[in-house]
Amino acid sequence: MPDPKLKIAMEEVKEILKKHDIVGCVLLSSASHIEFLRHYQASWCYAWLEESGLLRIKLKREMFESKEAQKRASEDTIGTFAGLYDALLNEAENMKKVITMVGRQCAFDHITKHEPPGV
Repeated sequence: MPDPKLKIAMEEVKEILKKHDIVGCVLLSSASHIEFLRHYQASWCYAWLEESGLLRIKLKREMFESKEAQKRASEDTIGTFAGLYDALLNEAENMKKVITMVGRQCAFDHITKHEPPGV
């Protein structure tokens, strides 16, 4: 069963992202659960997630008033994903170092449980 306070907090985060028209990858954690969000619904972002979780991007020329507008939208959208990738990779590397160091000092068990979408 998911942690109700994480669900509530994530709904608040979603509202903030919508209010400010921004994209985000957000990971919240309580002592026993995590909640992850990939939010790409911004007016300037031409990406979306399919129900399967597959990320899609559509930047066809006919969608824009000019080549310059298409180029700007492409740079904004792809630039966002490049920045998110860099930040998430850096965080993953830092977390791996911490887990490795702690694991050398004391044994611990961890299992990440995945809940079906909509739970």
